[in-house]
Amino acid sequence: GIEVNPENISSITNMGPISDHKGFQRVMGCLVSLSSFVSRCGERGLLLYRLLRKVDRFNWSAEA
Repeated sequence: GIEVNPENISSITNMGPISDHKGFQRVMGCLVSLSSFVSRCGERGLLLYRLLRKVDRFNWSAEA
């Protein structure tokens, strides 16, 4: 089967907490690159993708 190379995802596993919009964009980029390994990634991440809209102010809620 297909597996993720641990060396390639080391930057993801070593990330600190998300504190701003740029950090969130970085995490979402990583999520997109790994989406082939997560079933229904688009559905599951819909609330997170909504946070990226320019019209909404970045608000890390409990729902997200």
